Amino acid sequence: MVDKEMIHTRRDAVRLCLRLDDAFEDFPFGDDVSVMRHESNRKMFALICIHDGLVCMNLKAEPQDVLRYIEEYSAVVPGWHMNKKYWVTVLFDGSMDAETVQEMIANSHRLTAPKQARDRKKRPCTDSNV
Repeated sequence: MVDKEMIHTRRDAVRLCLRLDDAFEDFPFGDDVSVMRHESNRKMFALICIHDGLVCMNLKAEPQDVLRYIEEYSAVVPGWHMNKKYWVTVLFDGSMDAETVQEMIANSHRLTAPKQARDRKKRPCTDSNV
């Protein structure tokens, strides 16, 4: 289910991330930076902050998607303070639709999920793994 509301505040971004399974908010860099992690493996799937008055979110992506996002959306830039091969920064300037942003967040969440959870999502459903 996609919420059509856009992200206007850091709290909006955090609330959207907290809807995902196994997600929690952490503050390893201080109260003004929200790090969204998986409870089960503590891996980060999003980093949310305010930069130059805009809400910004670092998200993990497949390398081919990183390039596509940067080419396709002016609000997506190489990951700020991250490995630019695997991470992008989304600047919430109102230019991206909510559905795309939510898909990017869900994908980052999936890519950083515990290995067993990723494997379950990839396997076709059969009698032997149900």
